[in-house]
Amino acid sequence: MRRHLLRFLDAGRTPSYQSRRSTLRVDAPPIPMTPQDMMSKLLEPGYEGDSELTFALQSEFHKGFPLENLRPLLMSGNLHTQAAAAFLVAEISPRLSFNMNCVVAEIADLLDSKIAGIRFDAIEALLGCTTPADGAILGGVMLRLDDEHAGVRWRVTQFIALRNAGSYGSRWKMPPRCARNRRSRSF
Repeated sequence: MRRHLLRFLDAGRTPSYQSRRSTLRVDAPPIPMTPQDMMSKLLEPGYEGDSELTFALQSEFHKGFPLENLRPLLMSGNLHTQAAAAFLVAEISPRLSFNMNCVVAEIADLLDSKIAGIRFDAIEALLGCTTPADGAILGGVMLRLDDEHAGVRWRVTQFIALRNAGSYGSRWKMPPRCARNRRSRSF
């Protein structure tokens, strides 16, 4: 997933991008900025993508920075900012994803992005934070089965398969009555 983000976020960089990318280390010292400063930088009008900044902000969310702060990033008109936000919501750990219900509508708006990677990440994020009560949003995900990009269509099929397998919690399991009827059928 990191390779995907690096390729998209840094696509518009100069040829020196390759040398910079090779210096990105997991053990690199943290960026000396507060989470609010990172958000401000991502929201600047001329923001053209910075994977190190995105990873640093991801770390802050895992440390407890409120997920509601994703809203301005998700609603930004800058495609690079939207891509960073889509990556962040897709990569939020499963133990935090159920808390993203505060930004589900904003994530769902990314399904209409003209960038396939943003749509892909939005579907990934919705996998962890939607419930059966989010019918309109789930319908929007299903409409992506007709997407022009094969990767997005594949992500939707994975969304369906993972939801049906019940691998994302009890909120998606069949009610006992349906499960009983399913077992009683003979083929």
